[in-house]
Amino acid sequence: MNCPFKKHFTILDWLMQQSLLNEYSRQTEPAKWSDMNIRFHQALYEPCSNPLLLQMITDLQQRIGPQLRLLVTEVSGLERPQAEHREILDACKAGNTAEAVETLRRHVLTTRKEIAAQMRRGMVGSE
Repeated sequence: MNCPFKKHFTILDWLMQQSLLNEYSRQTEPAKWSDMNIRFHQALYEPCSNPLLLQMITDLQQRIGPQLRLLVTEVSGLERPQAEHREILDACKAGNTAEAVETLRRHVLTTRKEIAAQMRRGMVGSE
């Protein structure tokens, strides 16, 4: 897989991400988790140095909005996303782009499935 991410992700990026995840783990409020999750994903994508991709991601985040992001965070919790974030970073540090991309893909799909299940049960947005 020819991924520019592999060429641009450095040990400094990894250390900064580890620090961010450590701070994320110390948070106790879902609203803080939501903010930290956005920061993690933005920092993860930045080394790709692809302005068009980064703008598309920012546009999607803005369309989702803070309320829906908070609901996503509340449904997902802290433990599963954090474990997956660490798996993604470990793959990046090892230079294993295919594993990092696959783990990120599973991470996003699992979150999507969790939200869809909650919506089917009528538990999201019914307050």
